[in-house]
Amino acid sequence: MVFAACGGNETEQHETERKAAAGSTQTVSPDVLTPSDLGKGASGFVVDGQLIQSGFPQRPWTLDIVDKGQSGERRLLRYALRPGVQRRVLVSYFDEETETRRGLSQPDRQVSPGVRLEVATVIGDRAHGGTWQIRTRVARAERVEAPAQTRFDDVPTADMVDTGLDIVMTERGLADSVIVRTTSKLDAYTRVVLNLVPLFVLMPRDPIGIGAHWTARGLVNLGGFEAPMTITYELVDRDDDRIQLKGTVNVRGPVQLPDSRIKGTATMTQAGTFSMFIDLGSASQLGTFQSATIIDITGDDSVTRIDQLVRVGIAPL
Repeated sequence: MVFAACGGNETEQHETERKAAAGSTQTVSPDVLTPSDLGKGASGFVVDGQLIQSGFPQRPWTLDIVDKGQSGERRLLRYALRPGVQRRVLVSYFDEETETRRGLSQPDRQVSPGVRLEVATVIGDRAHGGTWQIRTRVARAERVEAPAQTRFDDVPTADMVDTGLDIVMTERGLADSVIVRTTSKLDAYTRVVLNLVPLFVLMPRDPIGIGAHWTARGLVNLGGFEAPMTITYELVDRDDDRIQLKGTVNVRGPVQLPDSRIKGTATMTQAGTFSMFIDLGSASQLGTFQSATIIDITGDDSVTRIDQLVRVGIAPL
């Protein structure tokens, strides 16, 4: 599962591994994943068919293996996508928010209606540098009423259809480019969420076994601002190209205000957990993701805190 990252030089990496295996005294270089030329300016948002933000670059990611796992079963972890593969999954999304504003006697609590999305993904041909083109679109969307509603907001499910992502990805799960395709009828935070939804696993350079732990650290784009993100992974199980993972996601940084009429600055802190079953041949992911997010908005004469709890489930159709 990511976030947008970028690919490194596999030939150089394999040479480093060969020297290490031969007992070379040369210091092994850090596992830093650097962007290709494509990743330096091919990402952005397409809103209502128009490219409104382009050129925000993909940044390097640094991977550190904490534990390589069981020594007798260590293998390289890589995607081996099959061009032409199509898959559909059912994504359920629930959101609960509590807003605390200076001067309010009681917090304003809102449990939004849930959303259920049918998401279609197509794997394209393998392109230059060993990357794949991946197209993801929302094929169907419907509202799901959550229990204990305190207030209903209109969920624009019809406007979610045909939104999605165009991604160029390497075999190590690194996105050389991410184009978010959305509509002006969805708010700015929705666009940020689309850019942060976990997509693919960032895979370490070295072979690992069951029980392996590793971390990935990099910068992500939060609607025009960059913030540091740390992802931790644990390889729970593996059966050929099917793996089971669990981990955490943490990010903190400035974000774009959802309404241009609001004056001030906003900072987001997010802590999430995930548990996933992944098919490395189709990039199919089934499982759960949960995150707790705090957004602090400071204006000239106001201070607002939004606490948001998001639960996402991905199931087969």
